[in-house]
Amino acid sequence: MARMLVNLGKDFVEAVESWIDDTGKLQLPKQVKPEALLTLVQEICRDDLSYFESAEMLVWDVARHEGYIIPDYPLAGNSEVKAFLKEHGAKDVADWYQKRGVLRSSYDQFWKSSAIMARNRTFWRKVIVFPKSDMDDANLLARDLCVAVTFCMGKEDGERDSRLFSI
Repeated sequence: MARMLVNLGKDFVEAVESWIDDTGKLQLPKQVKPEALLTLVQEICRDDLSYFESAEMLVWDVARHEGYIIPDYPLAGNSEVKAFLKEHGAKDVADWYQKRGVLRSSYDQFWKSSAIMARNRTFWRKVIVFPKSDMDDANLLARDLCVAVTFCMGKEDGERDSRLFSI
């Protein structure tokens, strides 16, 4: 399991922040593309960062990682969805996300969202949800990615932040 390249993570955050103007607005050079930023951060963070084009798929990835049998279509009758949710003290999928900091009202618009699951140095994970449209704007995506990279370099734990979880 390859861990994050911390020095490059610091360089990434510092480089992005250097493009913030006096008004606080991030203005990356026009040739910086969102896909290239995401690829760069994935290379820096390695196994400590997972990108989900569709935020609603993250819960199923976590369940599969924990060993639950969740078919590609998670509502199939032979799945262990109910057992997974019960183990995590969640009434339903929206409740599982809510326990990770995603408001139930935001969950209603999840089909418009992407997500990043970041793992920090003490092996706690955090879900960062953002509009899919951020993938069309390098400046918006860079802010989301800086949050993820900064978290990956940190040592926050689930005792101080109930939204964090371990798998």
